[in-house]
Amino acid sequence: MDVVKRTRDFDQNKARILIDLQGGEGGGGKDRSKKGSLDAPIVDLVGMINAHKDYVTTSSCSGRIALFEDVDGVVCHKSGGKWLLSSHSQVTTQAVRAALKSCKARGQEGGSVTLKQEPLVLHIECRDMFSAERLLKVGVGSGFRESGISLGKKRALVAIRTGANSLEMPLVLDGINVTTDAGLEALILLANRKFNLNVKRTERFANAFAAACRSDNSPAHPLSLSSSRPLQLAQSTSLERGEGAGQEAEDSLRSLRWVKAEATPESQALCRWGHSLSRAGKDVYWMFGGWCSQPAGRRNDLIELKVSGTRLCVRPLAPHAACPAPRQREKHAALVLPASHSSDTPVLLIFGGRASPLQALGDLWAFDGKKGWRELSPSGPPPRARWSHSITLLRGGRLLVYGGRDRNMVFGGVLHFLSRSEDGLWSWSEERQEPSSFGPEALPPLFAHTTSDVSCSDKGTKLLLWGGLRDLSGRVFQRGGILVDLAVRACSPLLAGEPGRYAHSATALGTSLVITGGVLADEARCGVALVLEMGKDHRFAKVIRIASPFPRLQAPPLVHHATAPVVRRGTQCDSQGALLVIGGGVQTFAFSPVFAPPLMLLPPSWPAFAAGLVKTGGAEPAPVAENTASKASKRTPLPQPPPCLCLLTNTASAKLLKTALERGGLFDKRRRIGRSTSVPGRVAIPILSNDTNASLFEELKALCSPTPIAAPTSECISQPVRLFLEALRGRRPSEVVQGWCEEDAPYGALALNSQRLCLQAALRDALEVSGLSPSLVTERLLTSLHVERLGDVLLLERDHPFQEASLWAPAYPALWPALLSVFPGATRVARMAPIQPGTKRRSQVALLYPPPTPEDEDLPPGPGGPGWVTVRENGLRYSLDITKNMFSSGNVSEKARIARMDCSGQTVVDLYAGIGYYTLPLAVHGRASRVIACEWNLDALYALRHNLRSNGVEGVVEVLEGDNRLSTRSLPDRVAHRVHLGLIPSSEEGWPIAARLLRAEGGMLHVHGNMLESVAAAWVARVEDFFRGRGRELGRPWADRVECVHLERVKSYAPSVWHFVADVQCGGSVLTNGQGVGVTS
Repeated sequence: MDVVKRTRDFDQNKARILIDLQGGEGGGGKDRSKKGSLDAPIVDLVGMINAHKDYVTTSSCSGRIALFEDVDGVVCHKSGGKWLLSSHSQVTTQAVRAALKSCKARGQEGGSVTLKQEPLVLHIECRDMFSAERLLKVGVGSGFRESGISLGKKRALVAIRTGANSLEMPLVLDGINVTTDAGLEALILLANRKFNLNVKRTERFANAFAAACRSDNSPAHPLSLSSSRPLQLAQSTSLERGEGAGQEAEDSLRSLRWVKAEATPESQALCRWGHSLSRAGKDVYWMFGGWCSQPAGRRNDLIELKVSGTRLCVRPLAPHAACPAPRQREKHAALVLPASHSSDTPVLLIFGGRASPLQALGDLWAFDGKKGWRELSPSGPPPRARWSHSITLLRGGRLLVYGGRDRNMVFGGVLHFLSRSEDGLWSWSEERQEPSSFGPEALPPLFAHTTSDVSCSDKGTKLLLWGGLRDLSGRVFQRGGILVDLAVRACSPLLAGEPGRYAHSATALGTSLVITGGVLADEARCGVALVLEMGKDHRFAKVIRIASPFPRLQAPPLVHHATAPVVRRGTQCDSQGALLVIGGGVQTFAFSPVFAPPLMLLPPSWPAFAAGLVKTGGAEPAPVAENTASKASKRTPLPQPPPCLCLLTNTASAKLLKTALERGGLFDKRRRIGRSTSVPGRVAIPILSNDTNASLFEELKALCSPTPIAAPTSECISQPVRLFLEALRGRRPSEVVQGWCEEDAPYGALALNSQRLCLQAALRDALEVSGLSPSLVTERLLTSLHVERLGDVLLLERDHPFQEASLWAPAYPALWPALLSVFPGATRVARMAPIQPGTKRRSQVALLYPPPTPEDEDLPPGPGGPGWVTVRENGLRYSLDITKNMFSSGNVSEKARIARMDCSGQTVVDLYAGIGYYTLPLAVHGRASRVIACEWNLDALYALRHNLRSNGVEGVVEVLEGDNRLSTRSLPDRVAHRVHLGLIPSSEEGWPIAARLLRAEGGMLHVHGNMLESVAAAWVARVEDFFRGRGRELGRPWADRVECVHLERVKSYAPSVWHFVADVQCGGSVLTNGQGVGVTS
């Protein structure tokens, strides 16, 4: 939503609320609370809040002591009971006893009287998210611990509340007194004490809010048009004279664009804060620890992210059984050391962190893919336990730890260095800052800051400390950065005019430093990323601001998030890289925590940028939430339903009667309850009309008749009517039901959203427009119409009900669009047909709408063709021409199972690749090192190569074109760890090829076949016998160790005929977790 428009809406809404507040009587004016007016004790507090430019109260209660009476325990009225006493001051025993004398609950079954003490509640609308966060901090700090922020489409609402001073005790329960006189006096004394605590807490909040207002010296709320035009250059300032970076680099920075990254599979594991993210290799990243909401708490899991374009493949790394893992933590520091002579694999180091708000950690851990976790014990003086510190890899291999905090203090003035010797031993050393060691500018204590190596040459090491907090109050920000030259032991401020921020992230991309997120001292710039273009020897810096791509009320909370650089495939230059942003969030106390989605900041050179995945004109608007009625209104309007039988009642009994009818299965949920048009003053509740209910209604009429004649005996009452009577809770039907008649009850939301009814209405309209009778659309026709969705194509069965052209042809031009209107997003209609016999299994689908033209035959294969469709399945994109290639949605479970198999380091051969049905899961999710895909259908080959490019694995998969019995001769023997034989009804022609290609030590075969369920066991035995025999013929060591370790039932083709997949292990040992089979040497 546009920032200026949102602010205008807030100002207009605030003006309306203030007008209502000024017009009340007594202690205050009207507001939106149930009482409808202000309570006298908080009139001054409400006035002070409303005097602030960023806030307005919508409803309030100062806190009260009350007696609430519920006569029969059944809520049939909106009031839900009666208040015997409601006081906004302390109460006396005499006042409570006097109020109890008038109660009617005594002696009544289900009657109750409850003594309540309710604390202050304030609902305050805020101008934006940042003013809401500031108010929430004041509320929580004043003792209102259950306060929280509620975000809507157009506003942010803060609820100031607490349950600490609440009291709720029954005085009368089920019509009987449950307290003695002495007990009543004790409860009133307790309620008065809690009331006094509420008064003190309210005064504390008022004083804290007044102090916050006094410290807020900002002018009228800053609203920059740049914030409403995300992704555009907001400011570019040359801070000192000097030569700038190249114009080309600067133009590239001006054009950076945000885009959401797509995680596969979608996982709550990325919703966390206080974690670390480190680049472990090409397109591979390790994420560790942090605070996660599902399950809630700090984590010690290690997750691998593999980046392909703007897609993320998420995979938890299981810890080694013999290696203990670090304890759960957040706000630690971590980085990855590249492979070296002392370690041939990357090593992840983590130091410190927070196990709880009271416990800092000071342990040092290392992880590599071969040895797992191990705790390091370096020699030398270690740093004190801490969290929210920084760790930086310096030139020469040393690591620097600076700053951080524990529960009592903020650390600073000491540089801690971690070094590794040539023999792999680690050691700590420290350099304490003397009064003049870094010149007149001192290194301050800092936490929640960032430290980056910004050295431009090999002559020395320069560090940039950016942002952070200087003390535990949370108010003293470090503005801008501090440039530290370790070679000459000097430091100087850099960009001191920039507003302070903490809990942010800083990442180097070439000669630029990208700073994202965090909590800013200047709230007007929250959500803005900074790009610092460092000049030669840092004599100047250019600052480019990139606003958030989201409206401010919906901006992702990039607080305590993690970032890492992503280098585009085929390039080695970080300046052409993107920025990966994972996690970040804020706690909203009584409400659920809010997390940021995975994001990427892309330069123009990235394909996703050029392909239009992000819009160059600004941020993409947020989707508008729609209810079922609004969705249904976009479809063909339903015809007016015929009149139906309704029971009549008064307003007070409507809810009870509706509930009773639902209990007995007699309520027509498709229609709406409304006022009777036949009997004024009555509510009409529709009855479900069918053959079964005809006799039931006669029973109801007899029971509901004001005269008891012909009333059935209890033995003759049917079960639905019995349930109806039980739901009335002892009330006579004649008291609740005040008549019956036929009414024009309109359709409700359930019917408006019913696809069957909408389809019926759309088809009848199409026939009427075409000059045919709408009566052709019968219930039998609707029942026989089966539709399958494939991308944007609706697939009708071969024998669909509209196939008789002599009858339906005149309606086709209107019929097909009418059918599409019922299925949002669908644009084409096609007719299914059996797969063409033969090994190439060609599709015979025919397009019905839009009708094919002669020009379509001349179009080249690929995107833009009349039959080209793209399907998303298991996080992969499959594209194909449905008129030439088959696609089976029924195999989705088997493709997902294959995707869960770990093929890291393996060579996989797919003998029947098709368009990449199983090739893509093996390459993308299985992370196979090499996949050899065999295919001889030219149409399938085109789609296969397209799918490899669109899923970013064209460099992993080698395509062998032609008959696999000939094309695989070019492959050496014993090349494959795994062979996939995905041809049905039988893949037997590929069995000899698979045996020849399997490695000498063995591997895994996935053999597909169709057969009767009764012969599945015999088929498995035949498969095992064949590979044992062929293995002996080839002299393979695995020949005597052939076993089917899993038989997967994929789908049914006919009664008792199933598509099976046998996982056949040849040699080796097997690990199975119920999700698939993997091979270990």
